Amino acid sequence: MKEHLVESLRCIKCNSHQLAVTTDETCGDETCGTEIVTGSVRCQECRSEYPITRGVLRAVESDEYVGNFSFEWQLHRKTQLDETTNNNSTHVFVSKTGMNLDDLEGKRVLDVGVGTGRFADVASRHGAEVVGIDLSYAVETAMENIGTRPNVNIVQADLFNLPFPEESFDIIYSIGVLHHTPDCQRAFLGLLPYLRPGGTIVIWVYDAHNWTDGSLKETVNRFWRSVTTRLPSRVLYALCILELPLFL
Repeated sequence: MKEHLVESLRCIKCNSHQLAVTTDETCGDETCGTEIVTGSVRCQECRSEYPITRGVLRAVESDEYVGNFSFEWQLHRKTQLDETTNNNSTHVFVSKTGMNLDDLEGKRVLDVGVGTGRFADVASRHGAEVVGIDLSYAVETAMENIGTRPNVNIVQADLFNLPFPEESFDIIYSIGVLHHTPDCQRAFLGLLPYLRPGGTIVIWVYDAHNWTDGSLKETVNRFWRSVTTRLPSRVLYALCILELPLFL
């Protein structure tokens, strides 16, 4: 975490902006600047404390309902990055947001569901100051991939209770994320206050599965989900590997 980020934070317990940083370990150079690797952010009002570990500010205590994503994106750390996918992420970003990449220059951007940093990579390379948030431990992968860039900060946070003041961002985007939350509509509406007047918010979600109740597809889907959603991540992953020949 860059030390200057504290100026753009609020306490999620009492909403105070009176926050102070304690630094235990730093790294960096003249190019990237100083990164706080280990430390904490403490509220001067209510004394709540938020740890900084592995360069990431932690505004949540666990990854709650997104443990599978923690497993997935810590395992497949660079699969979706442009450097290994021939600029595919850049093409996806443009097609799903409809934004002109030149419009990112100098903008303060919130990436909701940053994952491995796939789209934050695109935005930061085109001149945006990016804050990437994720509930899962994928933040550690994002930090490793892009977090030390001078225009990037990675925060582990719950989008239903973000540690930022209202009207903090020029652009907010979320690609393939909100439908994974307990309440997609509330997640979207909850992001609006963080947008500056005249700003842009772009949300992309998966198509709905409009299967008829009682149909064969719906019955089979519900059966398999009743099994797979209860499996440990590693067991489910192994079953997916075994299934690959069917798709190939």
